[in-house]
Amino acid sequence: MYFSTDHDAIRLVDFLKGRFPVQLTKSSKLISHNVRDNTSNIKITYCCTIPKICKDDLIRIPRKLSKELGSCCEVLLCIKVSASLHFLDVATFKKIQISSMQYFLYES
Repeated sequence: MYFSTDHDAIRLVDFLKGRFPVQLTKSSKLISHNVRDNTSNIKITYCCTIPKICKDDLIRIPRKLSKELGSCCEVLLCIKVSASLHFLDVATFKKIQISSMQYFLYES
């Protein structure tokens, strides 16, 4: 999507962050620069990566993340996707919440 102002793009990014676990990457590129007026034209790009997990998906997490979450089972059932991911341990029926930072750190 293209926006005329940076503020409009930031509003969309904030909306996505509130609804989904999002990994955000921001980059900017100098398009043109006028030395006489001391003005420049900059293109700013936001890249939002959303996880590939939906509600009711059965997933397998790495052992390292499993131990970090309190030695839960490696097979989890996704029960809710919001600003963080909510899972149900299929062995103990314990609810587990994973932040977007943890998810993207261990995602392969």
